[in-house]
Amino acid sequence: MENDRYQKSKSELREKYLALRNKLNAKDEVEASRIISQRILSHPQFIKAKHVMLYIPFQKEVNIRPVIEEAWKERKNVLVSKTDIRTKRMEPYLVADWNDIERGNFDLYEPKTSAKTPFPLGKIELVLVPGIAFDLKGHRLGFGAGFYDRFFDRFNTLPFSLGIAYDFQLIDSLPTEQHDYSLTELITEKRMISVI
Repeated sequence: MENDRYQKSKSELREKYLALRNKLNAKDEVEASRIISQRILSHPQFIKAKHVMLYIPFQKEVNIRPVIEEAWKERKNVLVSKTDIRTKRMEPYLVADWNDIERGNFDLYEPKTSAKTPFPLGKIELVLVPGIAFDLKGHRLGFGAGFYDRFFDRFNTLPFSLGIAYDFQLIDSLPTEQHDYSLTELITEKRMISVI
């Protein structure tokens, strides 16, 4: 019974915050994404990291394409995950430019992986994480498949992680379970929150 209420609560929150994100007008989306990208680019962890795992924006996620392009200019190793539905795992792959990206599972942009091997997890210094909502303790509400939790579970030492969101996606508290990971910091267009 308790798990049913937990899942219903997460489902309701997912529906509510996806609807809010989908209502975001183009002007506000562009301006917020610009501010957030600038905050990422000036973040000390981004500046010093050589191996950065990013995401390719999907639907109305914060658009961090300027961050990706700047990382390439700075000759950082830009990593993007590929999802394996069968194993329910994400694997990071090195992408050198937009030609290394294609539509993949769940209609997400993913790296082309033929003749490539996954990037070693232990070398990743920074992970930028999108989400539907985040709480002020750094917990993330995603689409419910648990890919990021399983991904972080594979690290011996967790990399620095930044939750990337519009400010309206932050809430006081999310329902969590023991296996849910907390991110290191949250960045929105209005604030930066250290949680660990």
